[in-house]
Amino acid sequence: MKHLTKVVFAAMAMSALLAMAGTGSAAATELYKATAEGNDTLAKGTEIAATLKSGSSLLLQDTLGGVNDTCTGSEVKGSIESPGGTTTHPSGKVSSLTFSGCSHTTTVLANGSLEVKNIAGTTNGTVISKETRITVKSTVFGVSCVVNTGSGTTLGTLTGAKTGESATFDVNGVVTIENGCGDSTLTGTYLVTNPTGLVMEAS
Repeated sequence: MKHLTKVVFAAMAMSALLAMAGTGSAAATELYKATAEGNDTLAKGTEIAATLKSGSSLLLQDTLGGVNDTCTGSEVKGSIESPGGTTTHPSGKVSSLTFSGCSHTTTVLANGSLEVKNIAGTTNGTVISKETRITVKSTVFGVSCVVNTGSGTTLGTLTGAKTGESATFDVNGVVTIENGCGDSTLTGTYLVTNPTGLVMEAS
């Protein structure tokens, strides 16, 4: 009887381990370029570029509804350093981050990095920013506040695109503001200009 009990417990433990392993695999993600022939995996070193959608604005707004900054132009570029796989998600450092047409003086202190995690059952992903710091200095009062995404801030959703079309990055996140300025929401829409047909799936 004791031997049978040990066998049962061993089987239960093995099942639990397999279930955990399965969960880990399902959670991992990779980025792809949609083509007429199928999806091509984006390898390490692939550059990704996104530009603020024409005619739209990037809005930084405090939690009370006051507008901290508005920019009509922005571009972000970076290369994949970790393409993702069975236990990881695509990520890489941001090589270039620019803002233009801003209502206040906006200066990038640190580009930081980005990570994308697949949203189960879709070709979309959650975009996470790490260690990005941006100073916003009021042109009226001269007061400076610093946007800081820290160890990981969810910025929004990357929506996959069809072959030849641009994926959409909808920014809608709450960011930490240094210098006692309080947290603020960041909203806006970017289009992925390179590569076209960007999608992501569980690996």
